[in-house]
Amino acid sequence: MTVYPLHRAELRLADIDLRGRPYAERCAVDEAVRTRGAAYLARFRHTTELSWRMPVLFAEALQDGRMTIDHFDTVWRRLDRHPGVRARIDAGHHGICHGGTEGGTVDGAESGASSGAGLPEPENGRSLHIDQVVEKEVLDWMRGVPRTSSADHTPDRQGPGLVLTVHRLGTVVDRAADEAVGDLSERPPPTSRGARAADPPPGPPVRCRRRVSPAGGAGGCRPATGSGYDIANDRT
Repeated sequence: MTVYPLHRAELRLADIDLRGRPYAERCAVDEAVRTRGAAYLARFRHTTELSWRMPVLFAEALQDGRMTIDHFDTVWRRLDRHPGVRARIDAGHHGICHGGTEGGTVDGAESGASSGAGLPEPENGRSLHIDQVVEKEVLDWMRGVPRTSSADHTPDRQGPGLVLTVHRLGTVVDRAADEAVGDLSERPPPTSRGARAADPPPGPPVRCRRRVSPAGGAGGCRPATGSGYDIANDRT
């Protein structure tokens, strides 16, 4: 008996709150999840979050059938406990996104639907760049493990050695997170929105005397010298 349909059904339930399902249906799922205990509720919640943080991975896992909410919980917890990832998020460097609000930047990219705009806020913050690197590595790993062996041609039957183990997944996530954090460490600090990186540093303060030039234009300005100069008190 295959367990793939059960895995897919569980992932669909975790994604239910983000797909415009009726309110009564969402309430029924929430109530059913809560009755299974705090540990299951946490795994379920983390899977729901990753369904929009890593949508390509989630969609392919749903089609593949081998990944469960335990796998997605592993991805979430490995990222949350990774010291480099946590340091980036906690320090707020490189446009780390702490929520799903619009505006601002996320790792140098404009935030929007891809960063969770209009979706529930991440539980402990996130980095779009790190999510993308980890998502790609996990996808490559999942695609690299065949679903059938040469001795088993049944598409939906797990054979020996074809299971996507949580332990191996944790190793993949750690390696990808190391790579992503290294990428961010090599990037220059992002400039603020609308600022140009090539702009020269500001010069000395300028004091302008309120007078009319012979040509009828504004009076000339010159850099202020000395210290303690108060423009508001400069009168001619």
